[in-house]
Amino acid sequence: MLQPFTGTPSGWPSPGQLKDRCEVKHQLQVFKEENLKTELKLLKSQIHPHFLFNTLNNLYALTLQKSDRAPEVVAKLSELLSFLLYEGGKPTVPVNKEIELLQNYIDLKILRYGKSLQLSFSHEVDNAKTNCAAHPDWTGRKCF
Repeated sequence: MLQPFTGTPSGWPSPGQLKDRCEVKHQLQVFKEENLKTELKLLKSQIHPHFLFNTLNNLYALTLQKSDRAPEVVAKLSELLSFLLYEGGKPTVPVNKEIELLQNYIDLKILRYGKSLQLSFSHEVDNAKTNCAAHPDWTGRKCF
């Protein structure tokens, strides 16, 4: 007569090991979610919600007009948000990244205010890969 199987075949995880794996996967998921929340908080602390609202509103108007400038606005806003999320928390960033950030911000402001905004931004850098150190309050950077 056959005996009922009460164990696990050789090489299979035991129920306790399966439970441990599930707990590890759950913890990993929790950490990922917390990381996303932290990134969002960082983004919110670095970009004024009113600026984002105005830029999205301008983009909406451009899409209604089927403007050829709409994709450019999406790209500039995307680059700006990407910088804030992925470069903003670093202690140093290359000067060329800072310049791109400023230029994208200026371009988005020009889009909003049009010809009423008179602005000139020029820069000359010997080595665009030179790093800038962030001040904790983001009021400026010190290049070295």
